[in-house]
Amino acid sequence: MKVLTVTFLLAILLSACSSSPPRVEASRSMIKYDQVLESAQLVPEPLWVHLEQKNVNDVTPYNDVEITFRESYFSALGLQCRKIYISKVPSKNTNRFERVSCKSNSGKSWYLISNVIDNNNKIELGN
Repeated sequence: MKVLTVTFLLAILLSACSSSPPRVEASRSMIKYDQVLESAQLVPEPLWVHLEQKNVNDVTPYNDVEITFRESYFSALGLQCRKIYISKVPSKNTNRFERVSCKSNSGKSWYLISNVIDNNNKIELGN
């Protein structure tokens, strides 16, 4: 009788360890689209067409800064985004700051997305 009980308990224990865990799916986003653009800065309208059309490594002067355009991609929220480098003119051996600009889903406007980590970026594009 003891052997039968031990065998039965061992079979239950082994079957519980071999089954897969339950599948978990997210039912809501952790970050909302509105929260991303709420803290973002609007890019001046003359630069919108450049963000759309410039090739990688193209440089455009704007006010007292130079903007180097990097690759485009789609963010996890489905926003069209583009990396850019912003540096003060002239850019010879000066610091340049990497930023991300994303296009609003509701129109043609582009926003500078807030940095997750502060890089002491004091360069502004202005409006």
